[in-house]
Amino acid sequence: MKYWELLRCVSRDKRSPNDIMLHCIKMEFQAQTMNGKDRLGILIPASKQSGLGHFYRTLPIYEWDPGILYLSYDPLIQQLGVRNLKLELGDEPPLLEQLKQAQITSLYIDHYSLGSEVLRLLSEQTDIYCTYFDGDFQNPAFPALINSNPYASVSSYETCDSEKKYFLGSSYFLLRKEIRKWKGTAKDDACFICFGGTDASGQTLEILPGLSKEKHYKIVLGMAAGEKYVDKVRSEIEGLGLNAALYSDPPDFFSLLASCRSAILSCSTIAQEALFLDVQVHCVVVAENQRRLSTFFKLNGIPVSEAGQLPKGRELRFGKLKMRFGENEKKLKKHLLRY
Repeated sequence: MKYWELLRCVSRDKRSPNDIMLHCIKMEFQAQTMNGKDRLGILIPASKQSGLGHFYRTLPIYEWDPGILYLSYDPLIQQLGVRNLKLELGDEPPLLEQLKQAQITSLYIDHYSLGSEVLRLLSEQTDIYCTYFDGDFQNPAFPALINSNPYASVSSYETCDSEKKYFLGSSYFLLRKEIRKWKGTAKDDACFICFGGTDASGQTLEILPGLSKEKHYKIVLGMAAGEKYVDKVRSEIEGLGLNAALYSDPPDFFSLLASCRSAILSCSTIAQEALFLDVQVHCVVVAENQRRLSTFFKLNGIPVSEAGQLPKGRELRFGKLKMRFGENEKKLKKHLLRY
């Protein structure tokens, strides 16, 4: 539906904006569902509290097909420039009805904080095929589980269900097109710094006093960091006299990352992407769900610090690690798109 058609629809329709959007999505994808193609939805959190790691981790999947739709209860999803449906909280309309109205028949759930009742509802229904990102190896009652972290394997589970499908390990860690194209970029001696799309724990501001004035830094803050926080970081950089360039949600994010010899990063998806780009990394644990990845990195020679404990100056060390990313992408694509 063209933008002007949507405006005309909104101006004459008495339904809520979300109901109108549901209708538009249904009409937009009607032709594809009529020829038997499943509609994949990706259910994620997207807020300042949860960060945007779930969004960026699933973005390569979104790139597969023009009918794929992001789903979230968080309003921030509407600011990320992707096809999306903001789900309504509460019982009206019920979650399953919202999914069916959007013609979702295959659902990828990458959401740690869904309530037990929602998970039960999704696992017990049979109209929508659900695949769950099982980051904590809970082995929930879904027909298929994914954990694309490098430490994930069948041995991570106490027992495995023979009727389930398991997609485990870095061979299912997918890379966006915009990342792959920067592989092999020539490096300068700068150090890249980023703690995700929100930097909810304020790590950027905290580590600035300990940075060396002799080194050049490229510091990136995500779109959800907020103008006040960006201004605080800028003021602190100037006050400390650091040789640093500050970027706020830059469109050339991965070009900047790939051009740096080293990087200080949150122990998350971005650290693995940096390793793919041959950048030496030092990781900082800024959330509890990063513990397992931090342990894997430590065992494989990647320096890891706790939040607030980053070594200062010349004591700061970096490491590199070769991993085999995305080798089973075709297998995962065939599964999620349900062709």
